[in-house]
Amino acid sequence: MSAGNTARTCPYCREEIHREARRCPHCNQWLGKAMVMVYLPVLLAMCIPLLIFLFMWPSPLFQSKPDSASIVSQIVVVDSTVHFTREEDCTYVATVGTIRNDNADVAVKDLYLEVQYFDTSGVLIDTEGAQQYGLKLLPGSEAAFRLLTRAAKPESAYANHKVFVRSAADGRFLL
Repeated sequence: MSAGNTARTCPYCREEIHREARRCPHCNQWLGKAMVMVYLPVLLAMCIPLLIFLFMWPSPLFQSKPDSASIVSQIVVVDSTVHFTREEDCTYVATVGTIRNDNADVAVKDLYLEVQYFDTSGVLIDTEGAQQYGLKLLPGSEAAFRLLTRAAKPESAYANHKVFVRSAADGRFLL
């Protein structure tokens, strides 16, 4: 082919081709606007069903996450008891119990539990809180917990207690 104004180089195979060629006769690649005209409909034909699938299919990626308060409101302290142990010169108070996840479709993780201890007149005398790392509650399931702390008062001062779930996180994506 003559090298005048009628020739150009193919960007794919570097062979000389006619200036107005839409397709290289050597490597069969579509060139310039012709390439867009051939591949764009194919690309759209593949992307549109994918987008429809992603937006129409119920997927956890597109579901809104419940806030911590709504998760916590569905976690119930089923029961709890207080136990005292003595080691050398220290008295420890342990609260052991069971919690249940009443959420219908949300698993929970990273619960923060707090126990408050009261004397016979209902005055708060001690408290303990702890993050329950590694604890995951599936919807409708129960789990045991234990909070242990050094007693601030003598064992006889502890008349009553109450356990609270202070925070929890959505655990659906990590199960």
